[in-house]
Amino acid sequence: MKKRKEGSAKYEEDKRKEWERYYRRKEAGQIKTIDQMSEREKRNQRKEWRNRSKKHYLGKKNAKELELKLQENSPPATPIPEELMAEAPYDEIL
Repeated sequence: MKKRKEGSAKYEEDKRKEWERYYRRKEAGQIKTIDQMSEREKRNQRKEWRNRSKKHYLGKKNAKELELKLQENSPPATPIPEELMAEAPYDEIL
Protein backbone atom coordinates (compact mmCIF):
# COMPACT_ATOMS: atom_id res chain seq x y z
CA MET A 1 0.00 0.00 0.00
CA LYS A 2 1.42 3.34 -1.02
CA LYS A 3 1.51 6.10 1.56
CA ARG A 4 -0.01 9.43 0.55
CA LYS A 5 1.86 12.65 1.17
CA GLU A 6 0.32 14.97 3.71
CA GLY A 7 -1.17 18.09 2.18
CA SER A 8 -1.79 16.48 -1.21
CA ALA A 9 -5.28 16.64 -2.67
CA LYS A 10 -5.61 12.83 -2.68
CA TYR A 11 -4.55 12.69 0.98
CA GLU A 12 -7.13 15.31 1.95
CA GLU A 13 -9.83 13.45 -0.01
CA ASP A 14 -8.95 10.14 1.70
CA LYS A 15 -8.98 11.86 5.09
CA ARG A 16 -12.43 13.35 4.44
CA LYS A 17 -13.81 9.98 3.25
CA GLU A 18 -12.45 8.21 6.33
CA TRP A 19 -14.01 10.83 8.61
CA GLU A 20 -17.40 10.39 6.84
CA ARG A 21 -17.12 6.60 7.16
CA TYR A 22 -16.35 6.93 10.88
CA TYR A 23 -19.29 9.31 11.39
CA ARG A 24 -21.72 6.95 9.57
CA ARG A 25 -20.53 3.98 11.66
CA LYS A 26 -20.83 6.03 14.84
CA GLU A 27 -24.39 7.11 13.97
CA ALA A 28 -25.32 3.48 13.13
CA GLY A 29 -24.13 2.41 16.59
CA GLN A 30 -21.23 0.28 15.34
CA ILE A 31 -18.76 2.46 17.26
CA LYS A 32 -19.32 3.29 20.91
CA THR A 33 -17.92 6.39 22.51
CA ILE A 34 -16.53 6.16 26.03
CA ASP A 35 -19.66 7.74 27.55
CA GLN A 36 -21.83 5.01 26.00
CA MET A 37 -19.82 2.18 27.57
CA SER A 38 -20.47 0.34 30.81
CA GLU A 39 -17.96 0.75 33.64
CA ARG A 40 -16.31 -2.58 32.78
CA GLU A 41 -16.00 -1.63 29.10
CA LYS A 42 -14.55 1.75 30.10
CA ARG A 43 -11.90 0.07 32.28
CA ASN A 44 -10.96 -2.33 29.50
CA GLN A 45 -10.83 0.42 26.86
CA ARG A 46 -8.68 2.67 29.04
CA LYS A 47 -6.38 -0.24 29.84
CA GLU A 48 -6.01 -0.89 26.10
CA TRP A 49 -5.25 2.80 25.48
CA ARG A 50 -2.60 2.77 28.24
CA ASN A 51 -0.96 -0.34 26.76
CA ARG A 52 -0.93 1.12 23.24
CA SER A 53 0.48 4.40 24.53
CA LYS A 54 3.18 2.60 26.50
CA LYS A 55 4.11 0.49 23.47
CA HIS A 56 4.26 3.56 21.23
CA TYR A 57 6.53 5.57 23.54
CA LEU A 58 8.71 2.54 24.26
CA GLY A 59 9.25 2.15 20.52
CA LYS A 60 10.17 5.83 20.19
CA LYS A 61 12.56 5.54 23.13
CA ASN A 62 14.23 2.44 21.66
CA ALA A 63 14.62 4.13 18.27
CA LYS A 64 16.24 7.15 19.91
CA GLU A 65 18.61 4.96 21.94
CA LEU A 66 19.57 3.02 18.80
CA GLU A 67 20.29 6.25 16.94
CA LEU A 68 22.54 7.46 19.79
CA LYS A 69 24.41 4.13 19.91
CA LEU A 70 24.95 4.23 16.16
CA GLN A 71 26.30 7.76 16.36
CA GLU A 72 28.64 6.86 19.24
CA ASN A 73 29.94 3.62 17.71
CA SER A 74 30.22 4.68 14.08
CA PRO A 75 33.66 5.58 12.81
CA PRO A 76 34.24 9.24 11.97
CA ALA A 77 33.65 10.41 8.42
CA THR A 78 36.59 10.15 6.08
CA PRO A 79 38.14 13.58 5.50
CA ILE A 80 38.18 14.86 1.93
CA PRO A 81 41.73 15.43 0.60
CA GLU A 82 42.75 19.02 -0.12
CA GLU A 83 43.58 18.18 -3.75
CA LEU A 84 39.98 17.11 -4.44
CA MET A 85 38.58 20.18 -2.73
CA ALA A 86 40.61 22.48 -5.02
CA GLU A 87 39.88 20.57 -8.26
CA ALA A 88 36.12 19.91 -8.14
CA PRO A 89 33.15 22.02 -7.08
CA TYR A 90 32.05 21.27 -3.52
CA ASP A 91 28.59 19.91 -4.41
CA GLU A 92 30.09 17.21 -6.68
CA ILE A 93 32.32 15.83 -3.92
CA LEU A 94 29.53 15.16 -1.46
